[in-house]
Amino acid sequence: MSVIRGPLSWPKRVGILLALAAIGGTVVLAGGVLTNHTPASSGSPHSGASGLPAHSNQPSGGTAVPDAAPVITPPDPAITKVATWTAEITIPTLSVGRQELHLQIYRNGKQVRDVAVRKGATMTVRNIPLRRGENTFTAAFVGPGGAGPVSTAVTITLDQVAPGLRVSAPADGDVINSPSAEVRGITEAGVAVTVRNASNSAKSEVTAATDGSFQTIIELGPGGNNLTISVVDKVGNTATSSRTVVHGTGKADAQLTLSKDGFRLRRLPATFDVDLLVFDANGQAVDGVAVTFSLSPPGQPTSTYEATTDHGAASWLGITLARDSTEVGTGFVTASITLPDGFVLRKTAPFEVR
Repeated sequence: MSVIRGPLSWPKRVGILLALAAIGGTVVLAGGVLTNHTPASSGSPHSGASGLPAHSNQPSGGTAVPDAAPVITPPDPAITKVATWTAEITIPTLSVGRQELHLQIYRNGKQVRDVAVRKGATMTVRNIPLRRGENTFTAAFVGPGGAGPVSTAVTITLDQVAPGLRVSAPADGDVINSPSAEVRGITEAGVAVTVRNASNSAKSEVTAATDGSFQTIIELGPGGNNLTISVVDKVGNTATSSRTVVHGTGKADAQLTLSKDGFRLRRLPATFDVDLLVFDANGQAVDGVAVTFSLSPPGQPTSTYEATTDHGAASWLGITLARDSTEVGTGFVTASITLPDGFVLRKTAPFEVR
């Protein structure tokens, strides 16, 4: 609107200028003519009243923040000894185009993966690193406008520590007179315990109790038995211990051996040695017992030799088998052992003269 009036006094002109400036008008004075230009309305009562942009749900760039959180499938089992994890992610309905989104995965609050969101209702993220102990994971979709809501947390534990194992019985080197041995010890609760006897291929299995204790029976074979006790926890961590035990006979015994048990008559005289080992009922060497060795060659009278055991051993060394009077046939060496309880144990070994 333009208004043309006659000349105004300067005080009135200044007053009008100030009033028009207050409402955003434009005043042009030329030759005493006052002109007022008011900007056209935008249709909004607040348009042009502020320098701030109008409120909008769109972030800068025109892309919305994701409005839903991804869903992480809880790990099963929730404990592992493998140092990486594969996450299975369910993708909900989103208001933002997937081509604009990335999936970020966080371990204990720190980002460990950033991958593009692909087609499909689910996605798999492999080789996510784990740290020893508990690993708590969350995830969120991220677009140019920022990150959306964070998922519900899931936890997976990395356990690479072997279970403890202490075998209390039998002791290494024990002599056991029964046909089997009881194996006892302590480890972690619920772990699988396996006892193997390499000497006879026997095996026994048991599960440790809630306090970690275990006991089982393993069959023994003759003589020495090599036992291996193994424990395996639920994720496959293992620990082992070994024992060697002797299956005793339950009675005193002795072993008599000849250094040579065959001779040619035409090559006599010849010498040989006799060795003896004496064990008590528990399989332990018997010291200080009297031994009488007897030599009976074919065709010759019997001769004897006295000895005493030392660490269970006694010997008759350098025995000479003479040529004179010796005949072809079978001869014998006998050991008579007088045990501490007075019992006399006898062992005999034959030899041949051809």
